[in-house]
Amino acid sequence: MKAKYSVSGMKCTGCQDAVIKALESVNGVLGVNVNLQDATAEIESQTEIDESVLRNAVKNAGYELQ
Repeated sequence: MKAKYSVSGMKCTGCQDAVIKALESVNGVLGVNVNLQDATAEIESQTEIDESVLRNAVKNAGYELQ
């Protein structure tokens, strides 16, 4: 399964790396592609992951997943 989200608060590649690390830490996430220019995150998982878990992981890193 793939899902695409907007991410707010990213300003540099360090921010991008922090969002990737946060999303990769979520159980069930198989892959993450974060586009800094578009401010998007594409998440690949084998099964559906509760969006609140993804949002909290990104929020704890200092960003917002929308």
